Amino acid sequence: MIVVNNAILHFFDTSNMQAVLSDTALILNNELTSFLEEHIRKCFHKASSKPGVFLETSVFNKNLQDYLKNEDFVGFSKTIAGIWFDVIRQANGILPSDLFVCDVIIDDIRYLIFLRICNQHAYIRLTTMNEGLVCNEIQTQLAIPTGTAEEFAAFRVDDGTLLISQKKYDIDGNSIYALSEAILECVLKSSQQEAVNAIKKTAVKIAEDFGVNTIQTAASVKKAIARELEDKESLNPVQLGNCIFSEQPAMREAFQQKMQDSGFAKDESVTVNKETLLKKVMNHKLKTDTGIELTIPAEYFDNTDFIEFNHAEDGSLYITLKHISSIVNRG
Repeated sequence: MIVVNNAILHFFDTSNMQAVLSDTALILNNELTSFLEEHIRKCFHKASSKPGVFLETSVFNKNLQDYLKNEDFVGFSKTIAGIWFDVIRQANGILPSDLFVCDVIIDDIRYLIFLRICNQHAYIRLTTMNEGLVCNEIQTQLAIPTGTAEEFAAFRVDDGTLLISQKKYDIDGNSIYALSEAILECVLKSSQQEAVNAIKKTAVKIAEDFGVNTIQTAASVKKAIARELEDKESLNPVQLGNCIFSEQPAMREAFQQKMQDSGFAKDESVTVNKETLLKKVMNHKLKTDTGIELTIPAEYFDNTDFIEFNHAEDGSLYITLKHISSIVNRG
């Protein structure tokens, strides 16, 4: 459950090289709250989001800690927006965008959320003056916003960790991840997507090297991930080899060594979105060169009572499906 306690909107007008910083927080009606909640929810479910921690020298983190002591939400948000815009205005090709800063509670845990969103048809931004104060507000046009934020950062107050999703900036001919490197000043770990892709790619390469069926190995990866997540919220990419190659010691050792060579520490765990990842690994999809497509539960791949892979005399592969009581036409 997401509860938005405070939110403010700042506008980065890159067309005129100007930041329009609001002096007042947003008035949180039901429509606006739903808009922000949906964007936050989508960002937390992005497989490409990476966990991280601030460097000791991070100015961004110093401003966060000052805010937590004095609770000056508007002043804090304007300072953060200023830091962000100082980098944005040096970059090429950054479209005008809005920065939402939110103080929220998610499942009883306090977060500070930063959403940079390119203005979209889901809302209209309004800037007015009220007794000399700049007031940035929005009028939502749709109940559910389209797309997701261009960039996103969530600071978890209780343990000081970060979760971010970022874009590359082109600054002085260099393509860099400015959000983590120049704005937040933090060190990132592998994302769920990077970890899972590395596990799959490495396992299949090991299978090729040892002359083992790569299709069944890819399915074994999904089974191993599902089994690992039965009672955990994270994956250890290196140790997952114990499950993928449980009966092949040489392959297991080769997999673990290759994962470590790729930069994953032996005891490193990658936090994942358990719900979304489980949905992806429950089934395995195959497509033959003849155009036939199959979706098979990953748990069946090494069970010859249900499916079997064999080679014909001419070297071609054939698949046998067994114990089928009925077939439903879904076309």
